[in-house]
Amino acid sequence: MQGSKTDFYRTFLNNPTEFIRAGFSGTQAEKKNLPEHRAEQFYRLQETKAQVARTILHSHKDVGDNNTFYESAKLSDLQEINSRFFKNLYDIRYNKDILKRIQGIKIVADAFEFGLLYVFGFLNCWGASVIRPTVIIFISFLFFAGLYSIYPINPTISNPFQKSFDITMLAGYTNQSRVDQPKGLRVLQAIHLIVSVMLYSIFFSTIFLRNSRARV
Repeated sequence: MQGSKTDFYRTFLNNPTEFIRAGFSGTQAEKKNLPEHRAEQFYRLQETKAQVARTILHSHKDVGDNNTFYESAKLSDLQEINSRFFKNLYDIRYNKDILKRIQGIKIVADAFEFGLLYVFGFLNCWGASVIRPTVIIFISFLFFAGLYSIYPINPTISNPFQKSFDITMLAGYTNQSRVDQPKGLRVLQAIHLIVSVMLYSIFFSTIFLRNSRARV
């Protein structure tokens, strides 16, 4: 496969992930034991896979089933980050340009972005599911209600389910958070708020996407 020449036009692949994984790079026989050469070939392979994965995604906008389309979306997003990650890893280790070696520290941001994107994608099946974020919001409500019910504070929280409901629904956060509360409880409530905001962001973006057009 070649990123600039491998093209798919109205082509349906029922296993795009396996197709991309099957790609490999053959190193030159006389250089096969050189770590730098192998590292360069590997990151270039990841860049090629990212380009091909993007082409597959564009093709699946027109043909194929929804499941394969969303799988292609996942594949394209993650492979793009993979290609940047291994390019920066190569620069840190082998690049002769000291500036590019320093810029390779962006590998930390790549790893964080990969983890964040993977979590967000999992929460809504990469745009395919509205039910999953809804269920996770309900689980979040029960989880934090349980934490509030066992939180070691005197006096104990009288209605942990109401507190969890207010913060999970976002509208009641100001009613539940006060400056005279213990610091640990305020931190817990802040974490609860952040989780709720993230879940609702995923929920509403998925709803809007599905109601407008699923394949965009």
